[in-house]
Amino acid sequence: MAAARKKKKSVCKKILIAEIIVLIAVGLVALYVLVLNKTPAFEFIGRFLSPVEGSESIKDRRVESNKPFTLTKNQKYYNSLTGPDNINVLIIGTDVDGTNYDTLLLVSIDEENNLVRLINIPRDIYVDYSDEVLDRLKKAFPKYTSSKGIFKINAAHTIGRLIEYNKGAGRFQKPEFDFTCDIIEEVFGVYIDDYVYMKPSSFVRIVDYFGGVDIEVPYRMKYNDPL
Repeated sequence: MAAARKKKKSVCKKILIAEIIVLIAVGLVALYVLVLNKTPAFEFIGRFLSPVEGSESIKDRRVESNKPFTLTKNQKYYNSLTGPDNINVLIIGTDVDGTNYDTLLLVSIDEENNLVRLINIPRDIYVDYSDEVLDRLKKAFPKYTSSKGIFKINAAHTIGRLIEYNKGAGRFQKPEFDFTCDIIEEVFGVYIDDYVYMKPSSFVRIVDYFGGVDIEVPYRMKYNDPL
């Protein structure tokens, strides 16, 4: 009976933490929309909030994608994820080492219908890169092209950084973020207005604040991985 209560308590904590994470994500984007539509405007790019001159709306700041070449072999998702007039912010969460983007959460704001949609982009989605991308990657880092993991979307930023995508002249001025957002635009047809970069340490502090999470694992987790 005590074990059942403990398990139920653990599940409740997990649900609470998940809800908190979603609320934080929505809150960040809500802040983003509010401050960018008022004077003075703020530029919410990556890890910083920095004041800039002007009070242009988010949509007025949109620019045509200046991809130097096609990124995939005509890979297209069959359905539209968002409306053409939605404001889209990509929330990026890295793994502990910061090497993979294990969380890609698309927050799409539909102002007309007063809706906010959270769309999770699975980290293991296969990306069929174009020959141009693979050739540039092979020149920059030959050993990396033999790794099967590079074809997962959570490794897109690494490719963007290695090939020095767009020479850092994209809309975010950072090759890794420009490449990731352009991949999403090309495959899913979603224009990314901005992104929020979050580290695991932020979530650790939130979990610890609420007393942590007790996880009961009835099995010994030490084993030899055949892969």
